[in-house]
Amino acid sequence: MNPATTPVRPDDDGATPPWPSRPLGELCDLRSSPAVGKDARTTDDGVPFVLPRDLKGQRITRTENTTLTHETAHRLRGHALASGDLLMTRTGTVGSCALVTGAESGWLHHMNLIRLRPRRTGDGGVLVSPSYLVACLSATAARTWIGTRSAGMVIPSISMQALASFQVPLPPLEEQQRIGRTLAALDEKIRLHTEIVNTTKELRSVVADLLVTGNLLAGP
Repeated sequence: MNPATTPVRPDDDGATPPWPSRPLGELCDLRSSPAVGKDARTTDDGVPFVLPRDLKGQRITRTENTTLTHETAHRLRGHALASGDLLMTRTGTVGSCALVTGAESGWLHHMNLIRLRPRRTGDGGVLVSPSYLVACLSATAARTWIGTRSAGMVIPSISMQALASFQVPLPPLEEQQRIGRTLAALDEKIRLHTEIVNTTKELRSVVADLLVTGNLLAGP
């Protein structure tokens, strides 16, 4: 066994989970971003700026067209996102996470988000699969662990030092990828159903307005 790898603690029922674990800080580079003043934000043709509320369903879904000026983006280029990174909220709704795809590569992020970048192995691979890691960090055990370390404050918050100590269960890489694909497929189904529900709600509101004003006749 790798000396840096430690067995996962037994469950409450005494059964030992099958996978060893390693601290998140050994598997990923954790980095925050400097504060960005409102004068650097724009809605013009700038570089997209990810806000904490944009993390939904393990993906980045922008809620508004907030961008940074190209001058500010150049200054913060060392904090730019890359495909395979993860973002996690560090304050407020602590622990929400999202996988960065190629579509968000080069974007920048709010200071209340932590960027997690999986470390590389000697042969250019990664120590942990990004899709597996987002599945692991969104699981109940991780959310509970994070919640207990951010509770008791006026505004819930977790430090990068605390987050780096979280023990990540590490199945073989192929198993990590299978787990990531399975849960990503379920997340996609959830997103599609959510979109259907939201669209149906909007349709219902429009139809209700037309019906009660006499601009649309109800069917038999």
